[in-house]
Amino acid sequence: MELKPNKFALNFIKYNNLLMHILFRVKFVGRENIPKDGNFIYAANHITILDPFYVGLGSRKELYYMAKSELFQNKLLAAFLRKMNAFPVKRDTSDRTSLRRAEEIIKAGGSIGIFPEGRCNLEADLPKRAKAGVGFLASRCKCPVIPISLYNEKKGKLFTKLTVRFGEPISVEELGIKEKGRNDYQQIADVIMNRIIELWRQGHA
Repeated sequence: MELKPNKFALNFIKYNNLLMHILFRVKFVGRENIPKDGNFIYAANHITILDPFYVGLGSRKELYYMAKSELFQNKLLAAFLRKMNAFPVKRDTSDRTSLRRAEEIIKAGGSIGIFPEGRCNLEADLPKRAKAGVGFLASRCKCPVIPISLYNEKKGKLFTKLTVRFGEPISVEELGIKEKGRNDYQQIADVIMNRIIELWRQGHA
């Protein structure tokens, strides 16, 4: 697989940067934790459908995203999502096809944005437990993970403060990924989500 720069996605994020800051009062914290080079999995809790834009704005890098397959049923929306480097994943199933595509992207030098909870968490409590898919992906790619907390007490309502906090990359060793033998994907996913929750507990900057 050969990855080419997606000018549409990069320009969309660039020119909507100010709008996002006005509508959601976005504050980015911990950008210095993002390495300048290398491919990573960017893993964040999920509170609104706009989360991919926040992660993309904060990382300042071109990312690819896994989005629920239901969003691709509308042709216009599907065309836009593909322009934004998104590809469908079937929720609540072991969608190995989408996970393998994500694996191919990472091995080709790209980075993946993923929301391990699997769906938006609209409740006013802690992020939910991660699905095992993020553990499978990290294990297969032997790839570090950048944990991200999206913190908004109003769950994405307009003109309310949103803090996007980037943590230090979680290394393959910290994730407990084995070089040989079968890995425990759920255990790896739990390590990632626990780090996200640690960041989330810090609240607003």
